[in-house]
Amino acid sequence: MIRKLLLISFFLIIITNCYAQKNIIKISNIQTEKGYNISLKNNSNIQYEVTHTVKVVNLNSYEKPIIILIPAKTSSEVLTLYFKNLNKSYEYFTSYIYKPLPSDTELFLEYKKREMKT
Repeated sequence: MIRKLLLISFFLIIITNCYAQKNIIKISNIQTEKGYNISLKNNSNIQYEVTHTVKVVNLNSYEKPIIILIPAKTSSEVLTLYFKNLNKSYEYFTSYIYKPLPSDTELFLEYKKREMKT
């Protein structure tokens, strides 16, 4: 019975988050002397799995997709881009996709919250 309720809660969380996709995951780029630090922030109440990719020109970086689990209401530094040559122009392109991956505790808390409303 509890398993069914948790499953229903999970789908309710996903549906709720699909309609509230405004700034759930936010990317920030901070320039340093050596390059850029790229961080992702999870503004949601549940954890998300984020797949981040970057394409670079005249920068050193890890260029394969990075999959990271970001807990609720936290941020995480994902990648650092280093300048190869400061005298040359450089550019980078980032993209990311994300999906909710709530923990059992988050599912249970969401279930309890919804139960209290009814």
